[in-house]
Amino acid sequence: MKGNQSYQLTEDLRVRPISEEDTEMIVEWRNRDFVRRNFIFREPFTVQMHRNWMATKVAPGLVEQFIIEYRMQEKGDKGNLKETAAGLFTPVGSVYLRDVDYVYKQAEYGIFLGEEGAYGKGIGNRAARWAVWYAKEELQLDTMILRVFADNERALKSYRQAGFEPVETIKDFFVDGDKHRDLVFMKIDLKEK
Repeated sequence: MKGNQSYQLTEDLRVRPISEEDTEMIVEWRNRDFVRRNFIFREPFTVQMHRNWMATKVAPGLVEQFIIEYRMQEKGDKGNLKETAAGLFTPVGSVYLRDVDYVYKQAEYGIFLGEEGAYGKGIGNRAARWAVWYAKEELQLDTMILRVFADNERALKSYRQAGFEPVETIKDFFVDGDKHRDLVFMKIDLKEK
């Protein structure tokens, strides 16, 4: 993993490299319904699965993954964040580039916020813009792609603001009971940024 340092994105937002110590937190986040419903892989996430991910993807550099930390502005913020005192950073999610390919200079972008209280604060937007910068400047990549469900309007808006453009939609990609969900592929050309 090249990403072995922390980055201060804004006064109240930073990212740091993921570590083994984050395992329990990641597993808890990934198993929350509001997180899991926007992942293609929906099986219950386990400690062993995460450790395998760390050993086979993060450690060899196929994935660059960071923990997003947010600084509370005031005590009593909404959601799970209310337990953190004002002025302290608290982990709220993860941002990552997976399947990093230095030959073809491309990777797939991913993000999730594991704390409901983190929504509506622009955290995802800022993390996406940082990831675009990181992929271009630090990893020297030319292209980033991502996959997102078409009904995840908040994510689509965030990705567009970061510069991603839709390139293909697969109709009825995922069937959840009687609900059919389309999958949108998006891309950003980093050489143009």
